[in-house]
Amino acid sequence: MKIAIIGTNGYLASNFLSKGNISLKHNIEKFSYSCTNSDSIYINMLDPVSIQSAFKSREFDLIINFSGRVSPIDKIGDDLNRLSSLNLVNVLKSIGRPATLMHLSSALESANFLAESEYALSKSFGTRYLLESTLDSNIGIIVVKVHNVIGRDRDQSKLLATLISRATLGLPITLNYPNRVRDFVWVDDFTKALWDIVEDFALSSKNQIAVSSGNKVLRQIDWEIGTGVGTKISDLATKIYEKLGRSKDLIKSSMPEKKSDPYETCVADLSNSRTIPCASRLDDILNKMIGV
Repeated sequence: MKIAIIGTNGYLASNFLSKGNISLKHNIEKFSYSCTNSDSIYINMLDPVSIQSAFKSREFDLIINFSGRVSPIDKIGDDLNRLSSLNLVNVLKSIGRPATLMHLSSALESANFLAESEYALSKSFGTRYLLESTLDSNIGIIVVKVHNVIGRDRDQSKLLATLISRATLGLPITLNYPNRVRDFVWVDDFTKALWDIVEDFALSSKNQIAVSSGNKVLRQIDWEIGTGVGTKISDLATKIYEKLGRSKDLIKSSMPEKKSDPYETCVADLSNSRTIPCASRLDDILNKMIGV
């Protein structure tokens, strides 16, 4: 199977590729805006001309779009989250070449767009635009809802890295939403789960090939990757501070006690047949990250 990977310099894509390269079953081509690697083809997902140049002479069974930005969101990041998959679909339709696009959505997206953050809002629009643009087209879509992936990157813009950094230094931290419950996924579990979805597509596409003659295209919008186990943010902070030998008294809350939080709980739905449960326990993940 021929697979295009877009955004290969990103954290999730690079981990996905490092696990997938052990398989010789697929022919993979890499696309990136920042071509630091000689084997990556230049593409600007905000420029339809650039997308067309990259894809007009290449044909793929599956295109996986990793391009996007996490919080905090700047203008380019907002546009990438909203428009990258839409731009790709529009170009593929103009070329007239059937394909299936895999789009990674955030578990924090909201159908009514009352999202918890600018990141979640921009991702919500991106998924909506994609679904609308692929109706009655020869473009198949696979939407994978992804919960909070954590790993070795120690990105200081992320909550987990901030907690570890401040606990390591013995500094206090104030949690804005200590009662929020989230599902944390180890990056190695994420990559394995996503490859499982790719392999499922390889089997499914034998009977559901996206062709322009009107045959049924693959449209699976309900995949989900998570553990199904929720952890309260305050409990996460306590675990980290205690593992690093710090007092939990250093953890403060800025949230009024009785304030209602519409985004309190976000955990993978294990009753969904297309949810891939990830097995790594949070305690084990934290031990790997902290090095205890």
